[in-house]
Amino acid sequence: MKIIESTVYLTTTCILLFVSSILIDNSIRFANEELEKNKDLNKNLDLKVKERTQELNEKKFLLQDIEVKLTKYLPKQLVSSITSGKK
Repeated sequence: MKIIESTVYLTTTCILLFVSSILIDNSIRFANEELEKNKDLNKNLDLKVKERTQELNEKKFLLQDIEVKLTKYLPKQLVSSITSGKK
């Protein structure tokens, strides 16, 4: 009787260990997939930041050029007022 109980206990333990290992493996796989997604998102985010920074710099230089041209035709105080946004 004790041999049968021990065998059932060992079999149950083995089954639980097997199921646990499958769950752990799936959890690790899921975590790795999410990590890869995050890496891709970060890479895309870095690219977007660089693109947006480039766009902003281009617009900044354009506005500076317009400011220089305005100072040729308008008083400097008026141009400063316009470009600073103050009335």
